[in-house]
Amino acid sequence: FGDGKLSERPPGEKPEVDDEEEDDVEPEDVRRGGEIAKLINRIVGDGIAAPLAAAGFRRSGRTWRRTLDTGLVHVVGVQWSPRDGGVEGVFALSAGVYSRELAESLALYKPTDSPKEHDCQVRLRAGSHGHRGWRVRVPGIAKPDSDIPGLLAGVFGWLDRRADSKAGAQHEKATREAREALTGHLFPAFERLRSLRDLRDQLARSPDLYWAAHASLLVGDRVEARLLLERALEKARGNPEFSKLVSGWGRKQELL
Repeated sequence: FGDGKLSERPPGEKPEVDDEEEDDVEPEDVRRGGEIAKLINRIVGDGIAAPLAAAGFRRSGRTWRRTLDTGLVHVVGVQWSPRDGGVEGVFALSAGVYSRELAESLALYKPTDSPKEHDCQVRLRAGSHGHRGWRVRVPGIAKPDSDIPGLLAGVFGWLDRRADSKAGAQHEKATREAREALTGHLFPAFERLRSLRDLRDQLARSPDLYWAAHASLLVGDRVEARLLLERALEKARGNPEFSKLVSGWGRKQELL
């Protein structure tokens, strides 16, 4: 359920899909996305807002967070991007689990009390492998291109009307599938990641063995930390800079 590819895009890096958020969502929509952003807001509200609130998540813009007694933070975000001049748009759910304690130990980026998905040490897929989200459309706002000859303009106009006629069913499908992705995929994944030891176990199954070694040390498991560190060094062969970082930390912690 975790994508495990944390080293390929470090926490804190801006995601490809636009997920800028503010508490004042409506003015943001007017500035940045117009009608398509408002539509995505409505679909998200209908699809996932209620089950997230019922599960104890608190909303800030397009990010929901739930802080556990163990200190871990479960994060769900909505990433979105307009298409075709704002007539259509794509949105997707992103999710992850964040540990401030682990962030402080790694010292790779500034710890935060309000993590977004790209800050999380473990990041989760909201659905089947390769799912890229949902494309939706605002009906009735597509405008013909004045540079297109008359015959072609008629064809494109017909295509727009045809797409508009399917928009309602498209919205219902996106709402239903977003809710199913949340309740059927993300909620069960979160239940398996409720402690720092759970986070360590997940990282140990990923390429991020150095991170897993840090988490092992934090939970007091020095034997596992040493084993994970040795695996991290083996994997880091051919990357002198990273090998130096890993081995330096290991010696400092008396694991090597």
